[in-house]
Amino acid sequence: QNWGAGEFDRVRQARNTGFLFAFGWGVLMMGVIWTGSGQIATIFGTDPDLTRELVRYLWIMPVRYALYGVLNVSEDTLNAVGRPMLAAGRRSFTCSLCAHRWPSLACGGDR
Repeated sequence: QNWGAGEFDRVRQARNTGFLFAFGWGVLMMGVIWTGSGQIATIFGTDPDLTRELVRYLWIMPVRYALYGVLNVSEDTLNAVGRPMLAAGRRSFTCSLCAHRWPSLACGGDR
């Protein structure tokens, strides 16, 4: 709506507000998960090896939550301004590389 009306400053302001909120929410959730990682891990079992690996996983994965939220806002903005293919390309890259490859490497995986 703002884009079509030529209100580009409002589009930028809305995008930046979205970035700030998404990043802030991601950081908040990261803190909550980090703080409770030990208790969360025990939900899945009491084996020390399992708990240790789950805590490790819960310290790695939340790091991307804030960045993922910012990426979602970016993609929504691109869709709104008529650039859906660029948004789709960014999503494909993120899903194929970032969401699957990096956590595997960080957890000691070989794939």
